[in-house]
Amino acid sequence: MRSGRGYDALTTPLGEATVSVNRIRWFAVLIVALLILLLGRLWYLQIFKGEMFRGQADSNSLRLVREVAPRGMISDFRGRVLVTNGAQFTVFLLPADMPKDPGQKADIVAHLARILTLSVADIEAVIKRNDPGSLNPIAIAEGVSQHVVAEIAENHLRLKGVVTNVEPVRQYPCGKMAAHLVGYIGQISDKELATSDESNNAYKPGDFIGKSGVERQYDKLLNGTPGGRWYEVDARGRRRREMDKDPVIAGATLTLGLDKDVQAAGEAALNGRKGAAVALDPRDGRVIAMVSYPAYDPSMFARRPLAYQSYKSLNDAGAFFNRALLSANPPGSTFKLITSAAGLATGKITANTTEYCTGGIMLGHHYKRCDGVHHEMNLTKAIEASCDTFFYRAGLRIGPDGMAEWARNFGLGQRTGIDLPWETVGTVPSPAWKRAISARHPNADAGWYPGDTANMAIVAAAIGNGGSVYEPRVVVKATSSADGGVLYAMKPTISHRLQLTPDQIARIANGMRQVVIGTRGTSHAGNLAGVEVAGKSGSAETRGGGPTHAWFTCFAPFDSPKIAVCVFLEANGQRLHGGVDAAPIARKMIAAYFHVPDRLAAGAGGHVTD
Repeated sequence: MRSGRGYDALTTPLGEATVSVNRIRWFAVLIVALLILLLGRLWYLQIFKGEMFRGQADSNSLRLVREVAPRGMISDFRGRVLVTNGAQFTVFLLPADMPKDPGQKADIVAHLARILTLSVADIEAVIKRNDPGSLNPIAIAEGVSQHVVAEIAENHLRLKGVVTNVEPVRQYPCGKMAAHLVGYIGQISDKELATSDESNNAYKPGDFIGKSGVERQYDKLLNGTPGGRWYEVDARGRRRREMDKDPVIAGATLTLGLDKDVQAAGEAALNGRKGAAVALDPRDGRVIAMVSYPAYDPSMFARRPLAYQSYKSLNDAGAFFNRALLSANPPGSTFKLITSAAGLATGKITANTTEYCTGGIMLGHHYKRCDGVHHEMNLTKAIEASCDTFFYRAGLRIGPDGMAEWARNFGLGQRTGIDLPWETVGTVPSPAWKRAISARHPNADAGWYPGDTANMAIVAAAIGNGGSVYEPRVVVKATSSADGGVLYAMKPTISHRLQLTPDQIARIANGMRQVVIGTRGTSHAGNLAGVEVAGKSGSAETRGGGPTHAWFTCFAPFDSPKIAVCVFLEANGQRLHGGVDAAPIARKMIAAYFHVPDRLAAGAGGHVTD
């Protein structure tokens, strides 16, 4: 008979086996499930999300080291270089290549500061202005010497993340010549960076950007397209090998309307005196020259910001002030050209109009003296002799509103449309304007202040070309550095047409010719041998009387004008005369344009009245 113990001994192993089989089954199910999950996850990562993660992996393993594009060159109308590029050594920091330890970073910055003779604070300020996590190099110092480059190379183990590279640097081989027209560059400010168009990755902290003149107005064309080199990097961001290269595309080449010879002649003739001179092509508005003195050397800004004291000294001297566009001074007798046009257009002056000059005229309770006793004057003779009596009476007949209207017809009181930044608007006084000024400022001087030398050059050009007022243009062409294609070509633009007949314009022009050659002419110093010049001089008192500014505006040749010039000289405590002091400057510029000797025509005299 079997005992219970024996029965248990026989049945227990069978039960345990059953339990073990069940466990194996469940374990197998679990493994299969895990394998299914794993395979599903692999499908999700590699197939469904594969492209996305592949792109992320590529971006983590490749780094673009950016290279700045050379700015486009600038040349004059004959292709002579005004602005170009050279090469310089620049020191960069590569944030990703630097140690992560703050102490080690500080040691590197301190060591670099000693080599560059900069303060640690200077370098840290540059780093702070940039994104420390950026893959782009941070420019620390430009234009360093070969000795500095060699010292950095010798200490490369102690200067991880510090590299040197050759970069383009702006060069101005003509020095101060045409500085206000060409402009200068400087490091981009935070404000400029915030408002810049980043669509083509053009600007980064530390980049240089046009700050004034053509450099600013055409910065987008001049700036070019940056490129760089793609490097494979390890997990720590250290470069392993170069993988690819994005080409650097230099900026466009700009051709100006400027004639270097005329510009140089004007600057030399000004001879350090404060003033301005503008030369235009009456046929299309091309700016042939734009002189302003005092001036500055744009190369001072090409590498790093100018020291504050140096900048202040130049600013205090007025070196950054473009007198050709921004000055506001009374035009003196040159305004008689506008009075002549207004009188003819309104019928207040005709071919038969004469006035008898006895040396002055009573205006209210005041006697307005003329610069001479001219006797009987018609329009041509009045322009020749600059007879105040004739034009006082003409002005009274035309009236202030009519005078203001015709000043605006010539473009005064409006922007000329010139392709340069910061052009100001001059003032054309009228009765309404004078009442408003008097109400706000009872002691204000409400004289004629047209605004700039360029405007008076436009007046002469319009009379010379038969009545068309062109918008002045500095840049005539922009060509691609990549394929030589034309990106921009100047199109002459007429802003106004003077409502004068050919005969009326001829009368004014004939008077201007007599100013230079007539026996009573006020500007014989403008009479160039071999080229027929027609002009008008002016001497304008400064506010409060006393010293006088000098003006001379003209065009040449008389029968078929190709150049119009206006010269302005600031009084600077002296009594200057347009026909004596300003006319010779215009004459020298015209001589340079036509490549003829600067010589007075035979018989040229020297009247000083304007």
